[in-house]
Amino acid sequence: MKQLTVSAVAPRLIAELLTPDRAAQEEIYRRSDLDPALLDNIDSRISCEDFQRFAAIATDTSPDPHFGLEATASFFPSVLDVVSFTMLASATLMQALETLAKYSPIIDESAEITLRRDASVVWLIAKLRLGALLQKS
Repeated sequence: MKQLTVSAVAPRLIAELLTPDRAAQEEIYRRSDLDPALLDNIDSRISCEDFQRFAAIATDTSPDPHFGLEATASFFPSVLDVVSFTMLASATLMQALETLAKYSPIIDESAEITLRRDASVVWLIAKLRLGALLQKS
């Protein structure tokens, strides 16, 4: 079975939001068994299992129980790599959401993003393919 991956940019950005101190960021990487040099390469990818381990350690490191909610205030286009810049070039919000749904595997292969239209409402549905992550090959 194919191993699902996440852009290495994701853990780097989370660590940067947790602390501006590079040494403290690298300590979080070490505790997560992630190579800091790998995370500095925008083209690198890590396994979803590695990302989940990192996220658990990063969450424990944060003194803020609402870190995830507050991180959204620091959201900027590079978070979603080339996908966000493609979204920004869209003529409409609908086109931007369609771009996100189509290209989301560039960011995280374990997430499935779909759009559903009901009358005048559009639903963005994000599903984590947990079955793929929980199965051992």
